[in-house]
Amino acid sequence: MLRLLLFASLALCSTIQKAPALFHDPPYRSIYCYPNEHKVLSAPLIQRLNDPRNDTVLSLDPSTCARAICIGGAAVWVCNDNKDAVIGITNKEIAASAERVAAECYEEFFGLVYTGGRVFTNPAKVRVVVAKDYMCLGSLPVEY
Repeated sequence: MLRLLLFASLALCSTIQKAPALFHDPPYRSIYCYPNEHKVLSAPLIQRLNDPRNDTVLSLDPSTCARAICIGGAAVWVCNDNKDAVIGITNKEIAASAERVAAECYEEFFGLVYTGGRVFTNPAKVRVVVAKDYMCLGSLPVEY
């Protein structure tokens, strides 16, 4: 049920760039892996976040989430679970968290590696989510 609520919330949140953080989704463990139907090819997302030309800082208000990157039906979301602190997180830091999810939560299908899940970072109270995002279908990466 918790998984369903998370994905329902992400589906609703994906229609806007920023959305409320989910306080009902406590960080009961550092990494949580999603079922296979929510996994995506994460390599293009991580490569784009690690691109040296893409060295931006994402600023998040307290209790908000934002889509950091969106490619072909897959996205990386970042959530600031702090109730009163604005945070800044670089694309490299987001990529490192997405790589942690990819290392723990992967499945291979026909030689391709799919991953999906979320990771919490403490004490920063930042949550990074790698999952399907239907708002990204058919979209091209933002050029810079």
